[in-house]
Amino acid sequence: MITVYLTNAEHAEIENGISVRKELGLSEGEPELVCLDASDHEVGRFRYGEVAGYSISGIADINKAIVSRLIDEVVNKKRIHELPEFFAADFLEHVPSTEMDQDIDAVRQLYSTLHTAFPDAQFTVKTMIGEGGLVAVHSMATTHHLGELYGASPSGRQVTIANIDIYRLSAGKIVEHWGYGNDLGLAQQLGLCPPLTPELAENSTGGGLDANAR
Repeated sequence: MITVYLTNAEHAEIENGISVRKELGLSEGEPELVCLDASDHEVGRFRYGEVAGYSISGIADINKAIVSRLIDEVVNKKRIHELPEFFAADFLEHVPSTEMDQDIDAVRQLYSTLHTAFPDAQFTVKTMIGEGGLVAVHSMATTHHLGELYGASPSGRQVTIANIDIYRLSAGKIVEHWGYGNDLGLAQQLGLCPPLTPELAENSTGGGLDANAR
């Protein structure tokens, strides 16, 4: 087994497709390659034949491991102070709001709001897909509304939160994020808006609108 400590420059080399196998002295006899970041966190573990000197599939696995750590350490364990370890200085947030910043401060605000309103939330990854520099995640949490949320007082209600997040990573850092949540469903669970009528619920699942309805 060979342990590799990756710097941002080395991440960039891997991403650009430069083989470091020769420089590391890897050979067919080496059973495993373990990649750690500067904090000794494991960000990837690959068999020699799987990476062939860091193939693109290796990059996808490393990026998925970084996003998994983000969810575990920042989202679930609420270590917001660790955000700079995961996000690039020129990070861009594609949040669908004109009232929020589009940099790391937007992420900090979103996580702070989440942790205040739902302090017991623990997100579980249902699906994670990585391709090149992109990682897509479907995550869910069953939690309780115990703090203020956009002006709504704590209700104590149990709710289920579902999110789909897409991250773009470069050189071991998140440089862009797109996030989509079931905001309407959450508002209905909190009693902030009425549930869909049976007719609207059917239409929302693909039934379509009746052109003759009035």
